[in-house]
Amino acid sequence: MSTSSKSLDLVISEALLEINEEDAKKRGISDNSHIRLTSKQGSLFLKAKVSEEVPEGTVFVPTHFPYAKINMLTNISSNGEAPIIPVKIEAT
Repeated sequence: MSTSSKSLDLVISEALLEINEEDAKKRGISDNSHIRLTSKQGSLFLKAKVSEEVPEGTVFVPTHFPYAKINMLTNISSNGEAPIIPVKIEAT
């Protein structure tokens, strides 16, 4: 439902892959560049957001943007915890 809020849409209106500045440099990724994100379940394209909020070696993508289809890259956790999945990130 948060994607239906006009106020929240002003804060962030699309799914972005947040990546640490050091990780972005290593992969040739800059702020707002397009990336390909791939897991064993499939791949998709997103814009990148270089951020100090994300620890080096990890990325973050919000799952509540239905058109981004980020959930197709995950698998259901058997223990009820949030799934942590390995992904490949490529600049496009």
